Amino acid sequence: MILFIKGPLEVLNFFIDCMAEKISNPVIVDTSDKYIFFRQISLIDNMIDESTYVITFNNIGLNFTFGNKNENYWQFKNAKVYDILVDHPVNYMDYIQKYDFPNLNYITIDRKHCVFIKNNMPLLTNRTFFLPHGEKSLNYEPDKERNIDILYVGSCQHKYTSIPRINFMSDENNIFFYQFCYQCFAADIYLEADEIADLYIENSNQKYSKEQRMALIEMAAFVVEKNALHDMKIGLMDALASKNINIEIHGD
Repeated sequence: MILFIKGPLEVLNFFIDCMAEKISNPVIVDTSDKYIFFRQISLIDNMIDESTYVITFNNIGLNFTFGNKNENYWQFKNAKVYDILVDHPVNYMDYIQKYDFPNLNYITIDRKHCVFIKNNMPLLTNRTFFLPHGEKSLNYEPDKERNIDILYVGSCQHKYTSIPRINFMSDENNIFFYQFCYQCFAADIYLEADEIADLYIENSNQKYSKEQRMALIEMAAFVVEKNALHDMKIGLMDALASKNINIEIHGD
C-alpha cells in the first residue's frame, strides 16, 4: 500500500494529487482535521505494516503518536516513510533532530539541499535522497497559449523591517553580515544560505563553532534571503507594470 498524507497547504496537496494519479489504488489521508485524520488511520490500521510506503511533504503527519508511551506510529508500524522537503533543510533542523526515526527517509528537490543534510547531519547520510525535477520531455504539461506573460510562483511573505540580532555578534558586525548576505543573494540568486554563510566565515578570518555557523545560516535563510527575494519581486513587478505586461502571482 502507498499512503499519501495531506495537510493544510493547498500547493503541497496539489503535488500529492498529481503523484497519486500515477498510482493504482493510492490511499490519501488528511491531517487538516485531526479527528478525521485519526478516524482515517484507524480504518486502515490493520493494513499498515513494513510493506507500506508513506509519502508526505515538509514533515506533515509524521509526529503521529499513540499509546501511553507516545510512541511514533510510523516507527511502531515500521512503515517506509519518505518525507519530501521542498524548502532549505535549515527550516527543519530542529524538527528532524527531535522527531527523526530509523525508517524515515528524506527527499530534497534541490541537489544542494541534499548535500547540506549529508554534510551537517551525518546520521541521515544513507537516508537522504535527491529527487530531480520533471522536465519538458516528460510531457506532464503540454505547451499551450496562456493569457499571462509572467507567472510568479514563489514566496509572497512580508519583508522584515528590522534586522534580528545575532547574540554573538556586535551590532556593527550584525549589520555587516546582513549586508554581505544581501549582496551575495542579489549577485547570484542560486547561492544557498549555507554557501553564503560559509563565504562570510571564510572572508572574516574568524573561527565559528558549529552552533554559531548554524545561526548564521538561519539568519541568511530566514531573513536575508526572504528580504532579497521580496525586493527583487517588487522591483520586477514595478518594471513590468510600467510596460503594461500582465503578471499573475501564485505563492504563499
